[in-house]
Amino acid sequence: MLKIVIKSPSIFRKLMQYRRLRPWFPFDLSRLHLIEDEKTFVFALQATRLPNGTCKTTNNQRFHELDESICKHAVKFDGAIKVHDVAASDGITTVNLSDALTKHGVSHDICFSDKFSNLYTRRLGLSRIVYDQDGTLVYGQLLGLLACKFLPKRFGLSRLLGRIFAEKYERRTSEKEILLLNPLARARIADNKMEFYYYDLFVGDDSKGPYQIIRCMNALNPAIFDSNDLSIAINKLVDSLDEKGVLVIGRTDPKSGDNHASIFLKSQSNLEVIERIGSGSEIESLVLQSSTQS
Repeated sequence: MLKIVIKSPSIFRKLMQYRRLRPWFPFDLSRLHLIEDEKTFVFALQATRLPNGTCKTTNNQRFHELDESICKHAVKFDGAIKVHDVAASDGITTVNLSDALTKHGVSHDICFSDKFSNLYTRRLGLSRIVYDQDGTLVYGQLLGLLACKFLPKRFGLSRLLGRIFAEKYERRTSEKEILLLNPLARARIADNKMEFYYYDLFVGDDSKGPYQIIRCMNALNPAIFDSNDLSIAINKLVDSLDEKGVLVIGRTDPKSGDNHASIFLKSQSNLEVIERIGSGSEIESLVLQSSTQS
């Protein structure tokens, strides 16, 4: 079966009202900036399968209790603080954190980063391709039909069309960038109240620090990365954290939706646990070990 790409936000919004139709009608990501309401935006993201096999599924107020705990520690700082929300997907949870800090009277500059929120698009004759920062094809469009090899088997014709396109493309600086950012986050960025940038936690160095607060949720997954890779990422976070800064690392249970996180305090370049949310981070011991060795 085939997936048909929808270009009109209003038509897409109407189609998404019918649960059975949702899998068949993805949205044209090159027009994502035209979507102004959050609910339609979420549908557009969930309809897009990324090369790593995942879909973006972040939700508004997903870390509410975690935000409150962070604020409890943030009020202890004197003056304005710098905050980095790492691997923050479309930025809605960063908006939530910023709002919570403001509610608690904490003056702050906040930024968020992600590796999978920058895409690029190019026209190839009658078709269009969308690929990621590494040049990996996300999907192709051919006369309004979706072409993607990452789809479930029931979309066999769209999977077959995906073979027409190359797996890798060299990025051209003149090509249009697509930012998979929530409308609320886009508005904050436009008002200079928030900053977004591409950041690969396992490769790049963060030159915008040091930060008083760093949060990294749902990125350091031991089921995906080995301990050496995780240690590299942890050390990068610790290096960009200010002395007496707060580091938050955790993961959301995909079944229950419960958040489990550990909150660390940096002291003399080492970390100590000062609070746990739920059962704490599953890599808490590795975080403590890596920071001590570093």
